[in-house]
Amino acid sequence: MIFGNPDKFSILIDVVEEWSSPDFKEGLFFYIIGDDFCVRRIPDNSATIAVYMHELSLTLKAKVVDGYESAYLFNLPTEQAYSELNAIRFVPFEEDIPADAVEDYTHSITVGDMLSDIDEIYLVSHDIQEKILYKAPNTGEILECVLEKGYAINTMKQALEWWNSLNIKGQKKL
Repeated sequence: MIFGNPDKFSILIDVVEEWSSPDFKEGLFFYIIGDDFCVRRIPDNSATIAVYMHELSLTLKAKVVDGYESAYLFNLPTEQAYSELNAIRFVPFEEDIPADAVEDYTHSITVGDMLSDIDEIYLVSHDIQEKILYKAPNTGEILECVLEKGYAINTMKQALEWWNSLNIKGQKKL
């Protein structure tokens, strides 16, 4: 299933029965942003779909509750915004970092094991628009996709509604 528009932002979820068991649905989960498949190697991306969907639900809840608005980050040049988002997302492993330093996931929309295969993907909004900032998987070029505000959130909601509509044994509604 593809939720959203691949020309903009979409989520591809494909349950592969051959990889699955009765208790665990395995398959593919990744984002398509501006026609870029945000995955480097499909065979290495088997996902326990329930884990990805649970993390997607947590990501969605965080964006709804805490927001993802930042005029400052939204208006920066793409590469600078991505660099600053990485700086607040990843606490460096150095001795002089305060013990109470925490990673900030406010703008991250990367879920599951995606980070082991791709670079971080961020969502930032301002006024009536939002941007997804990401590195193109094959070139490493930092890109942005500008959308009407709420598009990415609505796409995530559609994917979660589909998942919740499935009658999978032992699955809790997200």
